[in-house]
Amino acid sequence: MRQMVVEQRLGYVASVCSDGTANLSPQGTVAVWDDRHLVFAHIHSHQTVANIEAGHVVVEVNVVDPIRRNGYRFKGPAEVHREGDLYDAGAEFFQRRSGLDRRRIRAIVLIRVERAAAVLSPSYDDGSSEADIEQRFLALYGLRRAEPQAGGEDGGADASATGALDADHTGLGIAVPVRGLFETHLTVTDLERSMTFYREVVGLQVALEVPERGAAFHWIGRPGQAMLGLWSIGSAPVGMQLHIAFEMSLPDVLAAPEQLAAQGIQPLSFFAEPADEPSVIGWMPAAAVYFRDPDGHLIEYLAMLEGPARPELGIVPWSRRAG
Repeated sequence: MRQMVVEQRLGYVASVCSDGTANLSPQGTVAVWDDRHLVFAHIHSHQTVANIEAGHVVVEVNVVDPIRRNGYRFKGPAEVHREGDLYDAGAEFFQRRSGLDRRRIRAIVLIRVERAAAVLSPSYDDGSSEADIEQRFLALYGLRRAEPQAGGEDGGADASATGALDADHTGLGIAVPVRGLFETHLTVTDLERSMTFYREVVGLQVALEVPERGAAFHWIGRPGQAMLGLWSIGSAPVGMQLHIAFEMSLPDVLAAPEQLAAQGIQPLSFFAEPADEPSVIGWMPAAAVYFRDPDGHLIEYLAMLEGPARPELGIVPWSRRAG
């Protein structure tokens, strides 16, 4: 993540105006401040800064490589520093980094990164590697990527001039982006019974059976998308009951209680009580239906809901979500 920000510098900062409309501003000074913060210099970012100072402090910053077609999005609250120690340190940082005259810097904007996620182009959907994508778009634009030069921000002789970027970070600088959960595994007392349950009730396709190891694997979604492993522990009692959640569309979650009941499966609420409708989890927000498999593992069908989180709602039945 750090290297992406260092290489690109240009970030697109999204904020919210007082009338609720979106504001998107390209910022050519975006930098890593430390392992939890990004920073940029306010030179002509009047609307973005006005939105933050008006109380709409949460912003999102997208930093992308236009050739490799990937990058990161960072989200969190921003602070505007027009004077003081932080302003002085920021102005000095940008002076050392790029020769920016502090008289041009109206303020330093510090963003605390609370969430970070990878941005990946659909160009990768066909299995292309990053190198494939890079060569494709270099050729498209008639370009070639320059070889790294000694010195500068990428770790050469001038690296010591980058202030907070010197640190051996364990946050923005080191993390490898996770795109999703690929597999999970459950222990079962009767492998055949559980295979039948996950095939016929949950609708998962069998990917592989390994009888000599007492194991079976089911695809979740299309083959190769995600996987559930079932492992037999024979006739011994299950030591613990686990919980897994499957992502569903909202219409499918709403229909799930009736469909489960028709198969003799008791639908449950978030509180594991019998229910005939989904539970709404306000803080996410999401709708979810629960039920148990033959070994007592708690299975969840979940759909994220549109709109802002509503933590004040708590956990309520679907029919009471508007309350």
